[in-house]
Amino acid sequence: MQRHLSWALRWFADTGADITLVTTAGGALPPDSGARSIEIPDTRPGRYSGAWWRGTRRFIRERPLSEWDAIVSENGGAWAVVEAVRRDRARPPIAMFRHGTTLATIRSSIPPRHPRGVGIALLSLRDYLRHPRRLARSVDLMIALSDTIAQSARTEGAGTETEVRVVRLGVDLQRFFPSSDVAADRRALGLDPSVPTLTWVGRDTTSKRATLALSVMDRLSARGLSCQMALAVVEPSWTSFHVAYRTGARHPVGRGAAGRAIVAGRLGEPTWQSSTGELESGAHGVAAPVLGVDGLEASVGVIALAPLDPEVIGPEVLAAAAALAAVLTQ
Repeated sequence: MQRHLSWALRWFADTGADITLVTTAGGALPPDSGARSIEIPDTRPGRYSGAWWRGTRRFIRERPLSEWDAIVSENGGAWAVVEAVRRDRARPPIAMFRHGTTLATIRSSIPPRHPRGVGIALLSLRDYLRHPRRLARSVDLMIALSDTIAQSARTEGAGTETEVRVVRLGVDLQRFFPSSDVAADRRALGLDPSVPTLTWVGRDTTSKRATLALSVMDRLSARGLSCQMALAVVEPSWTSFHVAYRTGARHPVGRGAAGRAIVAGRLGEPTWQSSTGELESGAHGVAAPVLGVDGLEASVGVIALAPLDPEVIGPEVLAAAAALAAVLTQ
């Protein structure tokens, strides 16, 4: 569940709307969200599988359309619902958040940079032919995060009667905007207020262009310019509770598994590190360094509130760190 859709649900709830959230397993919102949650069985968190398409199609068909005043979809999660109701004249209006498109995914994966990219391109082509190419014209409103995404949504198949509205970055910048005190913003994030900051937000996917951000850092450093990078912490929404670093949090690099893994990375040592209660009482961690990426000092780790077996978890975090390094150096 993307956070901007969670905000939208809260807004609907504040207006007194009766909301039913249909989601994958583990995606139910807490009771205070104002939404009634229904999890589609046999699905995995955040994955649109065959079980998801069959389950959402069955869900909408088993209920009278008169029960719904509107259908709001997170990106393409409701394509099966659109297909099930599109020819019914009594269907409610359909709105869809678009923070990306299938066509954009295809274009970003061609030419493939690694064997896995071939599979991504083929699956995206299949999804394009199955869903947006046939069904996008039946969506009444698409909310895109940029002009590029809006144009791509039009090219994908949005009809002339589909309204495509751009809300930049998913935020109404007429109401929410950066403060005029940039130094205070940096200080609030735990960053050096006097050093220019490059911000990269998102998962490590081709379309997020982490490699571009890192190359910009390298070029600035090569020109003798000091800069720093702020990374956003992306927290899972399907957990009852979890451990996460707060954006901008700092601690001595020699304390905790994550910091000591970075120290090991400086020495070129591909070894995992473990810790218990060094940063937070009762927290156990195992981490490994990300090696071979110029200009990057980082680690990949696991934190738990119960003891971890380093001999079991260590090889896993080493493999994850190696996989991340391979992506960042392609």
